[in-house]
Order: sequence, then structure tokens, then C-alpha cells
Amino acid sequence: MILVTSVVAQISPAVARDIIAVLDRGVAPSDGLIGFLHATCDQQVLHRVKEFVEDEAPGKPPAMFVLGEPGAGKTYSLTILRDALLRQGFVTSLLTLDIATRCLPNRPDLLTQHILARMTLPDDLAVAGDPLSRLIDAWATLALEISADPIRDMAFLGNISDRGLLPPNFSSLDPRTRLALLLYLVGRRQADTELMRLSVEAVRDRMVENRMLMKAATDNGLIFRQFRVTFTPGPYDLNHFLGKLRILTWLSQCVGWRGIVVLVDEISAISDLRHTPSRRKAFQNLNAVCGLDDVRGLSFVLASIPAFAQTLHREGRAHVDGAKDLEEFLRNNSIEIGRIGRTTRRAVALQIEAIAAIALGRERDVARMERLAADLDDARTGWTMREWVRQCISVARSNA
Repeated sequence: MILVTSVVAQISPAVARDIIAVLDRGVAPSDGLIGFLHATCDQQVLHRVKEFVEDEAPGKPPAMFVLGEPGAGKTYSLTILRDALLRQGFVTSLLTLDIATRCLPNRPDLLTQHILARMTLPDDLAVAGDPLSRLIDAWATLALEISADPIRDMAFLGNISDRGLLPPNFSSLDPRTRLALLLYLVGRRQADTELMRLSVEAVRDRMVENRMLMKAATDNGLIFRQFRVTFTPGPYDLNHFLGKLRILTWLSQCVGWRGIVVLVDEISAISDLRHTPSRRKAFQNLNAVCGLDDVRGLSFVLASIPAFAQTLHREGRAHVDGAKDLEEFLRNNSIEIGRIGRTTRRAVALQIEAIAAIALGRERDVARMERLAADLDDARTGWTMREWVRQCISVARSNA
């Protein structure tokens, strides 16, 4: 549990006011404020999710659900988790399912684009630039350091694979990704920024045409006797897009990071899909994600309201494919943001009092906050974290 620390005592009144405003609105904090706010989350949830992500035991499921009623702190907790995982060396991506932006798992291509667009590297808070480009470039630096051989064909990637910088079965990767990585190495060696940009975009987006990649290969003297890029993945080709996340996870570990964690909020938004075939596809795709058993270092944390399980149950009884299996997985691989215990209430109250005192320019009234936490009627222990935080803010402001 993170309590009032010397770090809190050193913040400026302006920063303290920003923190209080964020807490009062119940919105996710910006990167600059996260460090002061860990105590305002369910510590058991944070601990359990970090344990899950770090677990490398064979047979460990690749996904887990975090459940909580509206106001319990799911979105807030995911934001704090993102910060904690970045500090522990994980590449992260935090996104919210939303039918308006078409960020839903019935379209794996769009979902993957959203994942890559929101990807954050462990050093991103201090470094500018596109995270996907920087990840691939960090890998390319290692690849070109271990092999000075001329890049003539796919055999160069075979050599890289033998050195551990690509999966042993790298030839099973889809041809577009293989060619894009090879072209990036060519572009990096030749300092051809346009070729490097094209290669990154080919990894990012299926809309980069095959003929453009093959022309770039020919223009740069690459000769292929058997290799061809003849297949363009469709928008529903889940295996292709999961394969892309697999290879990026491998690259992230090659450059010294621990893997990739995808944090997905509002999973229950799938229910907004009006057409049964779309919901069926979303359920099936999520089942495929939850059933991954051959990817080390790739984890998914899926946040939802508990009622989503009831939705899955109804859909299962209506024989919507995938709903029943997903309901069972959720039941066996979930943790719920629970009621606020006395220890948590006290820690949150003291944290808010310390920050509010700085924001309002007054002395701390620790005794009053201690009484507030101790005197809370047991009948109100069902308060959400948001409700308790706002109660503490109200009391802290009344002390001014």
C-alpha cells in the first residue's frame, strides 16, 4: 500500500490542485500525476494483475478479466496499471472499446490498429516519436550489429533467426511481415528513411499494397527465387493480426523489454453491436485471444462490468457461438474490484488530506481524516472507490 510519502510533500500547490481536480471528476490521470495516486486504487487488483502479467508458467492463460461496477475504478485502475507495468519494463497499450470508433474485436484489423496506435514503450515518457517505429528500429540496430552480411534475400532473416532475434520458425510468419522487416533492415543500412517509413507502415496497416513492397524489394536489389507476397489479409483474418502481435512481442523482448500487455477497457461494449453475426464474431475472436497458448510475453487485461457475464449467459442460451465459452473463461479468470476495506479507506483518506493541504495552503488535519475513516458506518462499506474519494475530498475542502 502506498501511503503519504515525502514525494507528495514535495509537490507544488498547482500540481496538488490538478490531482484533486482529477480525483473529484473521477477521470483517469495524466502521466504526470499518476505517481501520487496509486493509493486511490484497489491494491489487491493491482497486485493480482501484476502477478498475472509476470507469470511465465506453462499453461498460464494469456488473458484475465477485471470486473467492477460503474464507479468502482476500472478505468482508473487500468491507467495506474499501465504506469506500473511501464516502470517494470513492459510495452503497454491502453484502449477502450467503442462502437463509434469501430474499436471492437469483431474487426481484428481495426482493433490491431488501435492497439498499435496506443502502444507505449517503457521509455516513452521521456522520448518523442512513433513507438512502433522506435521498437522496430531498436531491433534493427541489434540485427545489423550481429550480421554484416549483404542483404540479398530472405536468407538474411534466417541468419537473424539463428541468432535469436526472430522466432525459430520465422518462415511461418506471414510473408508481408517478413518482407517489411527485411526492407526495414535494408533501409536502415542505406539510411533510406522513406523505405524505413514504408516498412513500418506495412507492419502497422494491411492497406500498404503488396506490389509496393515487392517493387521496393526489386528497386533495392533483392532477388527472391521462391518467396512471393501474393496474399493480402482480410479485415477478419484474426490469425494474421495475432501473428503481428506475436512478432512484435518477440521484438520487444529481443531489445530488452519484458513483453507486451494490452489493457482493454469497456469489454461490455460488444453488447452495443446490434447484429448477431457481429457479436458472434467478437465472441469468437475474444475466445481465440483467451485461448492463445504459444506466445510468451503477450498478455491481455480485459475490464468490464460484472453484468457482462449475464449478457454472455443470455447470448449462450440463444446459441450465439462463442458466448458460452467466453462466459466460462471469464468465470475462471477474473478478479473483481471489491468493497473498500478499513485499511484502504484510511490510506486513501490520508493521501487525499496530504495533497489537499498543499493544494489549499493549510496544515494537515490528519486526526479528522482518521476519524472519518474509523467512523464510517459499516452499512456504507459498499461505497465505490470513487464515492469514497469524493467524500474525502469534500471533508478535506471543508477544512480550509
